Amino acid sequence: KEGLPKSALEVVDIIMNKANLEQNKPQVYKAYVHKCKFEIEINDNGLTHTLNSLKTEIDKSNIPLKQLFQSLYAEMLWNYYQQNFWTISNRTYTDINNDDIETWDIRRIIENISKYYLFSVESKDELQKEEISAYKEIIEIPENSNNLRTTLYDILAHRAIEFFTNAKTSLSSLQDSFIIDSPEFFSEASAFVQLDIKAQDEHSHLYKAFNLYQNLIKFYLNSNSIEALVDIDLMRLNFVREH
Repeated sequence: KEGLPKSALEVVDIIMNKANLEQNKPQVYKAYVHKCKFEIEINDNGLTHTLNSLKTEIDKSNIPLKQLFQSLYAEMLWNYYQQNFWTISNRTYTDINNDDIETWDIRRIIENISKYYLFSVESKDELQKEEISAYKEIIEIPENSNNLRTTLYDILAHRAIEFFTNAKTSLSSLQDSFIIDSPEFFSEASAFVQLDIKAQDEHSHLYKAFNLYQNLIKFYLNSNSIEALVDIDLMRLNFVREH
């Protein structure tokens, strides 16, 4: 049984190499997700090894694989944080720069998750041209959202918003200084995207969420995606109401 993950990893490497030669990006991503799973099982320091390997893959990849891998990195680190919160919360802060996530304190983990989610949506113009149809078999798309998530940008931006609007992320930092107290935040979509939203602390998760909402709403307004626009705007209004 111990040899099964190693054998599977060898097969995955063959599939990934073939997909790279054929420039089959969806298949490359699918194979790499499986590769991560098997590497975690095989290596003693599995997750740290896998995440560091993933960073290497990010550095040598281009759009859209780079952004998919960046989002995957953030997601894996976020899952690790949620599953090991109490252990992580007992770690003391250190400014020593190392790649061993088993030594990272809460602040450093959250900062890295935030950074990679934001990296994944930076090239929004290119990602908005990548139709999701080629990736449907390998990316989890929420049920009943076929008309709401039509590009890779949709998927990656929604993933980032889910993180930045999660109350658990605020446990790791000082009280969020971004205050949602202006009636303008309830403006209709076309007016909301024109708001010049400022924050004293640009690291604020609420501030980052607002920027992502603006970008998504602007995209849907310009693309005439009515169903997607209504969906994201209701999410934005509910978010404002809750905060």
